[in-house]
Amino acid sequence: MLDQILEIGELRVVTRDSPTSYTVGPDGPTGPEYDLVQAFANELGVALKIEAVDSVSEILPMLLSGKAHMAAAGLSITDTRREYLHFGTPYESVDVHLIYKLGTGKPRSIEDILDRSIEVLASTSHVEILESLQQEHPELTWAENADVEAADLLTKVAMGEVDLTIADSPDFEIQRHFYPSLRVAFDLHVEDPIAWAFPKETGDSLLARADEFVIAADDSGMLARVHDRYYGHTK
Repeated sequence: MLDQILEIGELRVVTRDSPTSYTVGPDGPTGPEYDLVQAFANELGVALKIEAVDSVSEILPMLLSGKAHMAAAGLSITDTRREYLHFGTPYESVDVHLIYKLGTGKPRSIEDILDRSIEVLASTSHVEILESLQQEHPELTWAENADVEAADLLTKVAMGEVDLTIADSPDFEIQRHFYPSLRVAFDLHVEDPIAWAFPKETGDSLLARADEFVIAADDSGMLARVHDRYYGHTK
């Protein structure tokens, strides 16, 4: 796969249209994932072609169809995803928060959310977390939405349209500035590893070069600088 990328002179990357991954503003593309993957493409000496999708559920089909060489989309490493994808060296970790609106009663345990409405992003690790919790709490129910991003669900909680959602810490850190009423009830996971993802058919060459890049970026302080640029010292 790496030979093919070098031959065509193009690295095709699928990412999320999200402030925590990639957005296009008046000054052009920006976002933490964009910064990192552009630097990786520069190191390879190839052009970067970004395909931004609106939903996490669109990422796996893009990879498996061969339309993208890799995903740089803030994906957490899960057992379900490992069935289809190889993950590189983690370059970030996130906490997974249960989010509620101030004034609606802070949940302090899973038992406290069994009678409240919960909406989460489809095809994400958040669904897997709830499915695991449901094994011990069969009455736990939720809705899955494949047509929105994390920011949309946080907005719905802030507007009182849904009681609870699950959000990774970077998404929450951004949206809480717009909606000060959003609060963390408790953490469902702590320090979930985040990594680039590759189709298993990719082979080891591209994955190895990506790992070398991520390790060097960590050693040089690039990862820390990118994090601080977008999130400040919140990690």
